[in-house]
Amino acid sequence: QFTDTTRTNYGAVDSWSWNFGDATTLADTSKIQNPQWKYPAPGNVTVTFIVTNSKGCKDTVQRTITILDKPLITLAFKDTLICVTDPVQLMASGNGVFSWTPLTNITGANTSNPTVSPTTTTWYKVNLNDNGCVNNDSVRVRVVSAVTLQAIPDTVICQGDNIQLGAVTDGLQFSWTPAGNLNNPNILNPIATTNNTTTYQVTARIGSCTATDNVVVTTIPYPIANAG
Repeated sequence: QFTDTTRTNYGAVDSWSWNFGDATTLADTSKIQNPQWKYPAPGNVTVTFIVTNSKGCKDTVQRTITILDKPLITLAFKDTLICVTDPVQLMASGNGVFSWTPLTNITGANTSNPTVSPTTTTWYKVNLNDNGCVNNDSVRVRVVSAVTLQAIPDTVICQGDNIQLGAVTDGLQFSWTPAGNLNNPNILNPIATTNNTTTYQVTARIGSCTATDNVVVTTIPYPIANAG
């Protein structure tokens, strides 16, 4: 936004001529008193302003102005899932002054890494101000009151065979027991090597919310072949 502050002791100012110094175009001029111009890139530009008055007087002024780029915001994540009332720390980085909204259930709203504990799914918006240049981004915090979990149906396998366990869930962390026969008890779909009928229990977690389900793997021995 450019603002004319010209004063004249005689007559009245009757024309304005702006050249915004934008080297990317020849259309960077204006004849209105208080124009606006949007620069396509950061850098230093020289603005020329010419005025005349009704007595035929003319004056010119030039100013070099610095066009700053919007500050870069980097978010550690754009979406996360928490259990109701659990806190989560939002994480942003960049140069400038941070401000987050909304201001409900938030601690450190003017820092890069505030802690929030919303009771319902909420979009948090962050503004980053670097010397008057403002950029913004947002992150969604999804809130659940319980974990959904359904393990695979009970199944029968041959003794000593492998089976892939699994479940349908919105959980974020998992734990299977007994862990001794599993290749990794802390993933959603571990491989179990089962020699005896075993009840496997899975616990899914989102923060302080948990859910548990079982799957029974029944083993039967391989048949004994005798060709006689």
